[in-house]
Amino acid sequence: ISSPEKIKHITECIKSRFHENLRGISVSPDNCTGDNNPYNVFSRALGEASEKSVLVTLPSMVHYDSEVREASSNAKDELKSMFDRALADQSLYEKLEAFNQQPTHDVSEERFRSMLLSSFKRNGCSLSSSVDRQKVMEKRGTIEELCSAFTLAINENNDILLFTENELDGVDNLDQFPLIEENRQEKKSMREVSLKSPFTVPVLQFAKNPSTRRKVSVAMAKKCQELNTERFVSTIKLRHDCALLMGYESHAHFMLEPKMATNPQQAENFLLELLDTAKIKCRNDLALLKELKQKEERTNEPIQPWDIQYYTRIYKKNIGVDAAELQKYFPLDHVKKEILKIYEELLKLTFEIVEDADVWHIDVECYVVRSKKSASTSDSSDILGYFYLDLFPRPGKYSHQCVYPLRPSYHCGDSRVRPACANIGNLTPNKEGKPSMLPFSQVVTFFHEFGHVMHCVLTKSKHSIQAWAWSAVPWPGGVEQDFLEVPSMMLENFVWQPEILRRLSKSKEGFPLPEATIDALCRSRFVMDSYSTTKYLSMSLYDIKVHSGSEP
Repeated sequence: ISSPEKIKHITECIKSRFHENLRGISVSPDNCTGDNNPYNVFSRALGEASEKSVLVTLPSMVHYDSEVREASSNAKDELKSMFDRALADQSLYEKLEAFNQQPTHDVSEERFRSMLLSSFKRNGCSLSSSVDRQKVMEKRGTIEELCSAFTLAINENNDILLFTENELDGVDNLDQFPLIEENRQEKKSMREVSLKSPFTVPVLQFAKNPSTRRKVSVAMAKKCQELNTERFVSTIKLRHDCALLMGYESHAHFMLEPKMATNPQQAENFLLELLDTAKIKCRNDLALLKELKQKEERTNEPIQPWDIQYYTRIYKKNIGVDAAELQKYFPLDHVKKEILKIYEELLKLTFEIVEDADVWHIDVECYVVRSKKSASTSDSSDILGYFYLDLFPRPGKYSHQCVYPLRPSYHCGDSRVRPACANIGNLTPNKEGKPSMLPFSQVVTFFHEFGHVMHCVLTKSKHSIQAWAWSAVPWPGGVEQDFLEVPSMMLENFVWQPEILRRLSKSKEGFPLPEATIDALCRSRFVMDSYSTTKYLSMSLYDIKVHSGSEP
């Protein structure tokens, strides 16, 4: 997509076609048999619109032009509103309810119907007042716009920090930070540090100067704060308003009702129980890190957030896990090749690069996925799905790691639409002929994210509302939130197996990690992890608390 105007045109076409398909839903006995029953017609309409939406929503994550990214973000909001309004249409809901009186003996079909009706109810069809339904839709539309603007601001952020080379003492390969002349009179050469993770992590892990680490940590914590704080507060209030209109005590009650925890109190109790256990280990870990800080900095100051990664690295080095030495064994190209091979073997698949694929950037690769038993054929019916690898940071690109759904799996008549997704990463890129050497944490992240890729591509759902997806896309449905991370977290365990580490690692001389290093690395997996554990638990508790009332 090359222009905002084209995005607007395609968005209008998607909306027009979707509404046209919905008008074909009937509960007349003569028109609703087999594939023409209202559930199947609605499902196909959802699937087709979901499939087409990527044309106008993906650019917000990856496009080089800021105006196109903004238009794409607006298109996502429009399509989210379109889907939400369809799932809040009282007349459609009544048609589906009426047809649901006819029994189905298919368990998966029964679950699909239940999910769909639940979506209608949670979008306001359980409300007797049409005025309240309209209020909910309007407020949710505003929420979507605020959330999109929040994310867009972070993705568009190009803040940098300037440091002298002395201030970056300890950080290897300073060439990764652009050199500029900041003060010609004092003849100071300054290095430019972006606030994207491939550049901040090395500073937080290796910079000896605590002031340097502090500046990076504070700048990251305050990124887009002036723009996004008001959006955050407004979103919290609007979510609470919607929950009250829907008859819930709070947004937290609304969101947790369909999940395993069922209510905020149970979720909070569970988190507090975990936190009580984690805090004991965290105090002990921080005491050990403080000893290292006292020894190096000659101070009795407590450990600060910007000290954690630095002194954790030193602690692990003392027990045989040297992050700088490890990085020399993980060249990106080798790691990528081996991760793909491991997943091929594990899941009995083949990945074949599509040389003539239409991609959005020269660095992007497209792969077709087939089962190993059918790999010898070129029949398109044997294709399981597609994935794209977009692994390196760029200005304006989504600044974290994620797998972005491109197309859901769904049935359209007698054929099935194959799923597709993109692994949008921010791994350290190759530079000026030098191979990229990945920190081990990025190796783990890559392996984890590829688990999501496989979860998506191997989906064989009949209905798009049950296909692999998450809230990054506007279309409804997706994996149950309680389960979304489970496959990837399970698969991530393979990274820590010695036989896998031997395959993933390769020095410039062609050797894998030494056995002693592999043993030390495996034993260090949960060393000093208590700080991050308590941080994530605290963030979860804050999430519940802030969504349990009208104001944060």
